[in-house]
Amino acid sequence: MSRVSIYKVCLRGDGLRVLEEGGEVTWGFFKNEYIRAPDIRSATAIAKARVKRALSVNSAVQKDSIEDILFTIEGVDSGVSVWRLLNNEGFVFYDSNDSDHEADA
Repeated sequence: MSRVSIYKVCLRGDGLRVLEEGGEVTWGFFKNEYIRAPDIRSATAIAKARVKRALSVNSAVQKDSIEDILFTIEGVDSGVSVWRLLNNEGFVFYDSNDSDHEADA
């Protein structure tokens, strides 16, 4: 039987198209997900699926852009406390067209 661990997966997403008053804007984001999984590969796959599901319920998000999001794994920590599974951290969004967003991250 495989051992299951708690992982903190920090994702960066680029290419999310969102409707705003002035038209369509492309956003990027950071998001931490806390996942119970047997290995890092499973944890990152589950984290991506959860983020996509969370974005799909937002009416401003262009649904066809969700599958086109370019995900980058910014970091994965294992052995995280089981209590972290109760965390529901939000997204941190940035304007993909803003060249200064790297400094803000």
